[in-house]
Amino acid sequence: MNFEEILKQMDSIGGYFWAEEARQLYEHTVKLPRGSMVVESGCLFGRSTSVLATVAKEKNLTLYVIDNWSVEGTGAKPQFWENMHRIGVDEIIHFIEKDAIEAAKDFEDGSIDFIHIDSAHDYTHMVKETAAWSPKMKKGAVMCFHDYGNPVFADGVKKAVDETNLSKLGVYNSLGVFQVP
Repeated sequence: MNFEEILKQMDSIGGYFWAEEARQLYEHTVKLPRGSMVVESGCLFGRSTSVLATVAKEKNLTLYVIDNWSVEGTGAKPQFWENMHRIGVDEIIHFIEKDAIEAAKDFEDGSIDFIHIDSAHDYTHMVKETAAWSPKMKKGAVMCFHDYGNPVFADGVKKAVDETNLSKLGVYNSLGVFQVP
């Protein structure tokens, strides 16, 4: 599937993730070698997951999606799975239903090629989550943070990420894209 097809598919799913942000997920995962590990922390209804899962299915990437739906409530979980089933990617998702910081403990250091973080947006959580996932990343891996460029979360996501040693590759709408040194 090309990006335009993936974008059309994504647009059939509710949520808060935009074309410019989706292009970054697509661009950074489509060039990963087969067998690479991709992680998404926070998925809501699966808008961004649809991009990652479609690329993962076509490129034979391993995709882990983590969410405990503590913020969104019970309606998001069945809608997520309905969306993933409808677009044909539900079977390739390795789902972990727990807190993202706790879930990071299940991964080996230096094992992840790409991560998209879109869980809690407060400063304290973001400091802890970034600290939990950073060692799990391979050198040169890409870490994306949703709402990094959203001024509403400047004291949360942006502040926490700016305190790291990650190299900023760019900000696309509200998605901050960084590289692990």
